Amino acid sequence: TLVAAKLVVLVALALNTRLVMDEFWHLHQTFYLFNGFFDTVWPEKAVLYTPYLKLSALLSSDASSQIIAARGLAAGLAIALVGVTYATSRAAGHSHLAALAVVLVLLGFSNFMERSFRLQAEPQAILLAAAALWVVVRGPIDRMPTLILAGILSGLAFVTTQKSVYFNVALGAGLVLDALLQ
Repeated sequence: TLVAAKLVVLVALALNTRLVMDEFWHLHQTFYLFNGFFDTVWPEKAVLYTPYLKLSALLSSDASSQIIAARGLAAGLAIALVGVTYATSRAAGHSHLAALAVVLVLLGFSNFMERSFRLQAEPQAILLAAAALWVVVRGPIDRMPTLILAGILSGLAFVTTQKSVYFNVALGAGLVLDALLQ
């Protein structure tokens, strides 16, 4: 029940927190989505976050309601991240209660609660990176499909925002270290 209460607070914050000017700029990027894709979206290499923001631009007519709709989508990504965090903890061998404790630690970070629904590339990139980690933890490391799927998810996180390179390096180093220790 505590996890559910925290998720309700997250959604309430997404729908009731003051709008930030940067969010208008991020939303504005969606209007250039199919108009010279790599020429008009800045930064050019981080364009994957614009399609999910485009959904909110199609749902509403004015900018404020489009941002609220986009925040709802971002809150959905945050809730999905909570689910992936739980699933990764379970795949790592933790009990149900221990996995819930991990989720509560995540939901206990004020930075997560305050920023996970903002219109920016990071919520989508973090979800993709966490999904890549879940694939690696859940699947057999020595099987090529596991590594390919994790690589695709990690690559998609990088195309969402270039800041994901830190995760990509960490995941790659962990996989190489695991292979060396085998």
